[in-house]
Amino acid sequence: MSGLKHAVLVMAALALAGCASVASNGDPYFYTATAWRMRPGNVDIPQTQQVRVGELLFRQDFVSASDAAFINPFSMPVPGATRWNSSPANAEYAAGATLSQITGVMPNQLAFCDRLVTFRSTEVLDGRRLRLCLVDRERDGVFDTFYWGGAVANDTFVASMIMGNPDSPISVPYRLQEADTPRLLSAGLIVTQSMLGAYRLEFAVTDGDGPITLSDASQPPSASTRVDPAKILDARAIHFRDTDIPLTLDFGGARVEISAIAGDVVTYRVLSGFDPSRDMSIAYAWHLPREE
Repeated sequence: MSGLKHAVLVMAALALAGCASVASNGDPYFYTATAWRMRPGNVDIPQTQQVRVGELLFRQDFVSASDAAFINPFSMPVPGATRWNSSPANAEYAAGATLSQITGVMPNQLAFCDRLVTFRSTEVLDGRRLRLCLVDRERDGVFDTFYWGGAVANDTFVASMIMGNPDSPISVPYRLQEADTPRLLSAGLIVTQSMLGAYRLEFAVTDGDGPITLSDASQPPSASTRVDPAKILDARAIHFRDTDIPLTLDFGGARVEISAIAGDVVTYRVLSGFDPSRDMSIAYAWHLPREE
């Protein structure tokens, strides 16, 4: 477990219908916790279902649940020029370029953001690193409002604070794409162990250094079989002890059967991965994973 990265998940295993939320001040041009709407895709269930504590039980791809493709080329001026970099800059998109859907905006609106860093200043004294987001308030296939938020790196799906400008409306037609959308990340379930000996079943994404556990979900997962509901201490994990084994656990629709844990070796069986018909809203609350 030493060196295992941890990050915070704003929302996971949450049906889209319940995930929209606005900023605490009610300002429709300022949102503080947007997330990325993703759809579970291909799942890789290992034949030998025995791993060490801290390793993924299975790996599943997550794709963008819905993309917006520009019908025409589109250009947007980049805000925030400084005294050290006053030259104008535009974000340029070709016809057919896509943005991926986000959640956490006003209900009944469609919002999409650039998966990449839209603008990254090359000036030493100019730290702008921005991501463009567009909103269709009328759901009529035309973006009418633009937002800007901070960005960390390409294909890094952090929670974003985005700010819009009500005094500069736009009119940008697009078409929805809900099939053949790009893969955003891979994730699965992982068994971890606390210092006091209790085990946890958690949601984890993968990167080049191994699994990253995500320590908060918007809704508590459900457990079945021999797990006492009182042992589900919070929304971020299902807690259990070795005396509960064997047991079957359900986390956001993915079901696994834990048959034994001997030392740091988990013997298990994957009954099902995450349901492709159930979209999820996923975002990290901190820009970078932190070491524990």
